[in-house]
Amino acid sequence: MKLIFFFLFLISQILGQNKIYESKDVIISYENPNLETIVFWGGIGYATPQWLESKIEKKYFKKYNIILVSYNIELEFIKKIFLEKTSQELKPEIILGFSRGGLLAQQYHTKDYKIVGLIDPVLNFKKKFAYCQNIIFVFNSHTWNREYNKTLMYFGKTIARQKGVWRIEYLDHVDFPKFFFKEFL
Repeated sequence: MKLIFFFLFLISQILGQNKIYESKDVIISYENPNLETIVFWGGIGYATPQWLESKIEKKYFKKYNIILVSYNIELEFIKKIFLEKTSQELKPEIILGFSRGGLLAQQYHTKDYKIVGLIDPVLNFKKKFAYCQNIIFVFNSHTWNREYNKTLMYFGKTIARQKGVWRIEYLDHVDFPKFFFKEFL
């Protein structure tokens, strides 16, 4: 039996991550309970958990426990799966939302998170941010239409005034997840 666990450990070291759960809507890579945990929502269409996984360098799966999620999966559902698989309560320190996934990162935003990353996001303009010091908001003003850009600029300036991070980056939409990890994590 010890030999089986040893081989599983070796395989996880070679692959660069320890997946404890995978479906089309959720991937949970759980390395160590002492590492910070990230919940990262993707977007519509191609921006699935599997696609997000391909955009994140393997070293980050050793540095963080990372949960990759479809844009339409609520945090309570993720917490339920995590509890079933680990017998521990999920308390992420970092939440990220890319594209349409930005709506859920925005929805769950509180001052309790170390980082709330809004990555070239879709946002709900009716919901205001009461606390911005933990927000990192990056977007390309060429990704979205002119009216949406005006609102993103307003949000960005609001976040910056309240000591959050706001940056415009002229990247292709698909390059933002990799950029965010390299630049901010």
